[in-house]
Amino acid sequence: MKKVLFILHEYYPYGSAITNCIDPIIQEMKKKNIEVSIITRRTQRIIKKFEIIDNVKVYRINDYFTMNNSIIENSKSKIRTCYHRLIRKIIWNYKTIIKKDNDGYLNKERTIKLINKHLKNNFDTIISCSYPFKTHRIAYEIKKENNKIVWVAYQFDPHSLNCTLDENKIEQRMNEEIKILSNADKIFLPMDNYEQNIKTELNVLKEKYYPIDFPLIKEKRNNNKSKKNKLIKFAFTGTLYDNIRLPYNMLDFFRNIEFDYELNLCYITSTKISNKLKDYKKVFGKKLILNENLSKEKCDEIIDSSNIIINIGNEISNQTPSKVFEYVSYGKPIINFYSIKEDTSKKVLEKYPLKLNIYKDFTKEDMDKFNDFCNKNFNKILSFKEATKNYKTAEQVADEFIREVNKCEIK
Repeated sequence: MKKVLFILHEYYPYGSAITNCIDPIIQEMKKKNIEVSIITRRTQRIIKKFEIIDNVKVYRINDYFTMNNSIIENSKSKIRTCYHRLIRKIIWNYKTIIKKDNDGYLNKERTIKLINKHLKNNFDTIISCSYPFKTHRIAYEIKKENNKIVWVAYQFDPHSLNCTLDENKIEQRMNEEIKILSNADKIFLPMDNYEQNIKTELNVLKEKYYPIDFPLIKEKRNNNKSKKNKLIKFAFTGTLYDNIRLPYNMLDFFRNIEFDYELNLCYITSTKISNKLKDYKKVFGKKLILNENLSKEKCDEIIDSSNIIINIGNEISNQTPSKVFEYVSYGKPIINFYSIKEDTSKKVLEKYPLKLNIYKDFTKEDMDKFNDFCNKNFNKILSFKEATKNYKTAEQVADEFIREVNKCEIK
């Protein structure tokens, strides 16, 4: 493995929790003199189509939807931006009717064209990272053209059994997943996803599966502490989905809190959930701050300035939220609101010393535990070493990742 091409849905400067999981692996590859290139989508007009970031070549593919939903700072462009968003919504709704399993914006045809034009024969290993599954479709096409290339599929989230996609097409997705990933040399995936897959038809890929932990993000914290401030600041960042991750139980819990606090929600979500959150805002007033569609950098700033991090567990058991590993790296108190007994976030946080889990059917005892936890810990921050001592380090996960990819080359 001398030259590696990553295919990612998101990369810096507007990355995601998945981007943060990939970055430690890339950094370890660079230490081992492995040349890394990345293909990702271009989400804003102000972002360059090509640049070198820390000796990593980053190629970005334009997309109609994201480019016409760009953040345009110039006030003169506001009318044009609203017009573009309206057109985008109309076309998006039309495409959704035609193709209900639309799974991402990274354009397959443009990506393959760019690879053939600029990168052909310029890498020996390709690592496709999902969600969405489209990154694997692209890698599959490249692998078909050149079977000597080592292809590793890194599947962060389930595809066939992803409950955000059309239930009527589960069998169709299952067949496609088996067909495409059968051509991968290895499939990395979280343990929860692995445990489900081997109980289904996807068990035929078992010999290619390799369960691997998410890397922790590097220490990147301001360590802000509230001095003589009785206002406790809570913060949540993440995507909210129907059937997977909803904030309502958590908000209903906070309606019972009597002490002074500020609850800051940073989220991406559907219009339906967004409207319901605005109804909650009318009840909470200034205690609830809603931030929709903020950049990753802004979300990080809000987490940095908070006293306690809020996590909302998934309502499904086959998907480990990578964001929880990111939260652990901050060393701040974490309160996890969960809805199912086999909550994957709760499982990850078992090894974290500064956490509180609250089930959806909360009781007076839970309220007392919450008050006690907040009073004792709201101004506490663990050192990075203390917060992460029970987890594999980013370097350990990255070394394991690189070792297993190298085994594919030996074959």
